[in-house]
Order: sequence, then structure tokens, then C-alpha cells
Amino acid sequence: MGGKIFTPEETTEILTHIAHNMITRDDLVGFATKQDLERFATKEDLNEIKMEMGTMREDLNTMRADVNTVREDMKGFATKEDMAKMKYDILDHVDRKNHEYRGDIVLMIQNLGRKIDALIEILVEKRVISVRSGTMLGAIGRGL
Repeated sequence: MGGKIFTPEETTEILTHIAHNMITRDDLVGFATKQDLERFATKEDLNEIKMEMGTMREDLNTMRADVNTVREDMKGFATKEDMAKMKYDILDHVDRKNHEYRGDIVLMIQNLGRKIDALIEILVEKRVISVRSGTMLGAIGRGL
């Protein structure tokens, strides 16, 4: 503080003013009612609160450690992005297999058609069926 130095007379005057005008603890106890005193916190109350705060701090540290453990555990789970990629990969694989099987089915049907044509030809040669019937059966077979 820029500090003014008081003279001995000024210092005495200030101290006298404080002594006559300041309220002491005893003055407060004299004016305070029993209800007022019950509302005020005692040292025991403050120590109890301090102990509870220490317990709460320990609980918070435990919770913080638990949250960190859960975070570490969650790293093993798939994210939405992971799930979307897996879905795309599965659909892509199914689509490729679908095209592959479609091609296989077309080839099988063509082979079956050749076998039917060969059978009809044999049946016509052996005169089991007429040429006209063979032609009709061939047309039906190719319509499949």
C-alpha cells in the first residue's frame, strides 16, 4: 500500500475507536438466540464436512478409474463405421456370389438343353417318336 505512517496520537485514536465500536465474540453470544447458535456451524461440523469431502474425492477418483476402464473395454467394440463397412463387404460378397451362381445356372441349363436335344434326336432316329413330335419337343425344351 503506498503506506501512510501514523503518528502515535493517530494510532491511539484508531485503536480507541476500534475498542469502543467493534463487536466482540462475547457481544455476539450475548445477542444471539439459541436458534441462531444452532444454525451456526461448529468446528466439529466443519471437520465432518471435510471428512465427507475426502470420501467424496476418493469416490470420484474410483469413478474416474472405472470410466477409464470402460473406455478401454469399449475400444474392442465395433463402431457404426465398422458396422457399415461390414454390411457393405457382406452385400458385395453376396452380389458376387449371386452373379457367379447365375452364370453356373445358365451353363447348366444350356447343357441340359443339349442333352434334351440329343435325347430327342436319338428317339427320332430309333423311330420311337415322329420327326414332327421331335421338333415340337425340341421347341418346348428350348422354351425353358
